[in-house]
Amino acid sequence: MRRTLLALTALALSLGLSGCVSTTGVDDAVPSPAPSVSIVEPPSSPPPSPAPSPSVEESADPSYRVPDESPLEATRLVFDGDAVGVEPRTALNVAASAVREQEYTLDFDCIPRDATITLSLSPAAGEDDPPVTIKGPITVTQGCGAPGRVTGITVSRMVGIQITAITDGVDQAWAVLRATDATD
Repeated sequence: MRRTLLALTALALSLGLSGCVSTTGVDDAVPSPAPSVSIVEPPSSPPPSPAPSPSVEESADPSYRVPDESPLEATRLVFDGDAVGVEPRTALNVAASAVREQEYTLDFDCIPRDATITLSLSPAAGEDDPPVTIKGPITVTQGCGAPGRVTGITVSRMVGIQITAITDGVDQAWAVLRATDATD
C-alpha cells in the first residue's frame, strides 16, 4: 500500500513539476543543411580515422559510475566540471516529492579520489511554505575516496528536496536521494 501511494504521489508530482526540470547544458536544435549535389571521386588513400576525443562523460576512474535512474528517486544531482576545455555543468532534477514518514537514503560519489565534497539537502525552491523540517543528516562532508551513503533522512510533510554541492577540487560528482527500500 505504501509503495503504491509513493508511486502515485511520485507520478502526480513529476507531472506537476515537469516545468522544473533543469535544461542546463541542453543545446538548441541545429537546423539540417539544405540538400546539395556533389560529385564524389574515389579517394587515393583511405581517410584517416578520427582520434577519440576525451569526454566529460568518460571517467578516468573506472570505479566511478553514475547510477541509472530509479523509480524510487526523489532528487538527482550530477556535476561535470574541471575538464580541460569543458564548461562546468550541474544538472538537478527534483523528480518527486519526499513523503512524510518515509525514510530516504542519499547515495553519492565523486572524483578525483583525493578531493572532498559537501552535500546539503533543503526544500526545493518555492516549497518552504508552510515550513518543513528535514530530519537526519542534512549536510555531509566526505572525501571522494569511496562512494558515500547517508541513511535515516525523513521530512515533516510532503516536499520536493533539492541537493546542493560544494565541489571545490571535484571533477565529477553525483548524488541521488531515494526512498529507502526494504532491501537496503
